[in-house]
Amino acid sequence: VGAGMIGCEIAEDLARAGHRVTLVDRHRLPLASLLPEAAAQRLLAAQRRLGIEMLGGVEVAALSTLIDGRKRLMTRCGQQRVVDQVIAATGLITEPRLARLAGLAFVRGIVADPTSLQTSEPDIYALGDCISLKGEPCRFIEPIAHQARAIAAHIAGLAGEEYRHSDPVIRLKTGSLPIAVHGTPRAEGQWHVLRESEGFLLMEQRLNGVSTSTLRVGRTDAA
Repeated sequence: VGAGMIGCEIAEDLARAGHRVTLVDRHRLPLASLLPEAAAQRLLAAQRRLGIEMLGGVEVAALSTLIDGRKRLMTRCGQQRVVDQVIAATGLITEPRLARLAGLAFVRGIVADPTSLQTSEPDIYALGDCISLKGEPCRFIEPIAHQARAIAAHIAGLAGEEYRHSDPVIRLKTGSLPIAVHGTPRAEGQWHVLRESEGFLLMEQRLNGVSTSTLRVGRTDAA
């Protein structure tokens, strides 16, 4: 349940291991919140070639366990699937309870200083999925090592080792169709095709005349 980054990656891993997989999502295409339709359609086609079924444009209404241990998933529109296992990949929300018990400022994550990664309590630092920088969650693996080095340097009093956040490259672990996003796609931005062939798609998103991100789908040697 959930055809986002994690859901698509897990679905492909399971399909390659010989399992029959159905992706269920409220959007009709996989990765709809990240990819423009032209790219999402290519991903959908690649998933189908692996035997993955996409049940899109639906919402889960109920999940029950049958006598034989299998699960019955019902959608709000009346569709149902009987399956061996259900995996929820519906996104990340930082749990605020521990941070608030510690008295830490919390805005979509533990508020951390953009350069030192100190929280509102100077003796507590935070990094990784749980933090927010200037109100934006930091959900990617790539920056974590840089954050750890910056925290260690700040504690040790080393100058010139401040953390400088930059948008990481988003690389999907979908071997059937390599996908890489550079920059941060904006919901209000417009996507434009720069290069297109049967096996490769290059797109750029622009907002108010400024490039916000680029997208590569497929392999350049297939262009």
